[in-house]
Amino acid sequence: GTYTYIVVAVDAAGNEGLASLPTDVFTLSAPNGSLTLNNLPPLQSDTDSRRFVARRIYRSGGASGDFRLLGEITNAATVSFVDDGSAALGDSLSPLSRGTLLSRVDASMVVDPGIT
Repeated sequence: GTYTYIVVAVDAAGNEGLASLPTDVFTLSAPNGSLTLNNLPPLQSDTDSRRFVARRIYRSGGASGDFRLLGEITNAATVSFVDDGSAALGDSLSPLSRGTLLSRVDASMVVDPGIT
């Protein structure tokens, strides 16, 4: 199949940061095709409680453009990932990770009373 990939950093609570830009389009040939994504951004080694602890790799294939979870890297120093086509795809990428803003549920608007 023909695929593009994105990387998303994840914190200890499982919250995802913003997604990377998509890679170029790659083609995996059946039945034994594989692809290695190299030069992935390493995780920072600071002690900040908000730091990221993993990176999730999402893959998109087909016309829908829907990115589905392919795998997760928890080793901070690992900078490559192999897609050999054998992994079952997981959940779709969150709209928030894609940078898509969602409307408020209550659809209310707050106005500063000091502004005229």
